[in-house]
Amino acid sequence: MRQVYPEWDTFTDITKQAFIRIEAQNMRQARMEAQQQDISARQQLEDKLEEFLDSPPEAFKKIIGKEAEFKRFAKKKNNIGLSLETLAKAFLFDAEEETPAQPMKEALPTGSGGPRGPLKPKKISTEEARHIRETDYQHWLELVKSDAIEEIE
Repeated sequence: MRQVYPEWDTFTDITKQAFIRIEAQNMRQARMEAQQQDISARQQLEDKLEEFLDSPPEAFKKIIGKEAEFKRFAKKKNNIGLSLETLAKAFLFDAEEETPAQPMKEALPTGSGGPRGPLKPKKISTEEARHIRETDYQHWLELVKSDAIEEIE
């Protein structure tokens, strides 16, 4: 109260009580006016929505059949205060995004899958073959039979 009334300390108790009541009444009045303005703004928005949806402009005919969804969209806190044309464009843009995408006919081209025969083993050099022959003769014979040793040209 000292901020509102700088000479607060010089007032009598009766005067202080009167000023306190006046400030409380002013705060109640301000709160009621704010609530009334909020109710009035909501009613005006509702009226504008009804009028817009009764006869939407030609560009927004796609809204027909989705009136309830559009009303919910328009009444969101983030959207209050925007023009109905802007809201309709945003709503229709969002609605177009929600439509399921057409499935792709062929995501990847079909391939042959590669050769159907067995894979040919990698050939080893003659030096490696000589070392294998000296250490593991049986394994060297298998390599010779399977033609896994490089030929010297």
